[in-house]
Amino acid sequence: MLTLETALQNIPELDQTTKPVALTGGLSNRSWQIEIGGIAHVLRLSHEKNIAPRDFSREIRIHKSAHKLGLAPAIYYADEKREILVTEKASGVSLRASDLRQEAVVEEIARLLRRVHDLPPTNEPLDLASHAEHYARAITPRLDNAAGEVVSTLIEWLDRLAAAQTSLCHNDPVAENFIRGGPLVLIDWEFAADNDPMFDLAVISAHHELPDSARWRLLDHYGIGADNTEMTRLDGWETVYRCINWLWLAAMPGDEAPVNEALARLLQYTRKTR
Repeated sequence: MLTLETALQNIPELDQTTKPVALTGGLSNRSWQIEIGGIAHVLRLSHEKNIAPRDFSREIRIHKSAHKLGLAPAIYYADEKREILVTEKASGVSLRASDLRQEAVVEEIARLLRRVHDLPPTNEPLDLASHAEHYARAITPRLDNAAGEVVSTLIEWLDRLAAAQTSLCHNDPVAENFIRGGPLVLIDWEFAADNDPMFDLAVISAHHELPDSARWRLLDHYGIGADNTEMTRLDGWETVYRCINWLWLAAMPGDEAPVNEALARLLQYTRKTR
């Protein structure tokens, strides 16, 4: 695993008079705030126990395209071989789940995601089934039966939703990845790839358990006709997201409580959407 000290030696014009400050919140990556030319930047390195499949080259290409339209902070330095990423630190604070109870915030998120989905596609689809199977292989034997059922449920819903359109998607637009200081920007583009745009909306809705009224508004502000057909599609993609989220949680080392809680919610919602 690349050490912080080795990574710092590779970053040009790094301000050596200020110490890196560790940033909390990431499970797949290690991050620090560093200073370059008196400006705050974020250094990201892969975590020793990162279990997510990653295409670093694709991430950088998409991140740069997003930055050109003001959708992401600028990349200062990227080393694809060592997976070192340094970006300008987006000014402002991350959104919280409670912020999504405000219609103005839901509208701003929906419009930002629409701009993301208008970026040129990569022709590299996000293979959610392969991700699911990758996570399942990392899950302890004690959860094998549950993991198998969750993977089967995910694949079943992917088959049902297979005819939908695709575009470039962020694929992880949880509240913490939206930074508000001025206009919203998105960070953490590591999962970005082509997908059904409804998946991004489903992440917003399912991850934050939005009430039905907010789900309708999300579709409406995005520009989708908020009718029963589209709501049914949203339900399906929410189930896909809950499956992949549970598998990711279960594959990560650590506390079992979030895994059990997420599985209980997954079973509850799956029964409602079958």
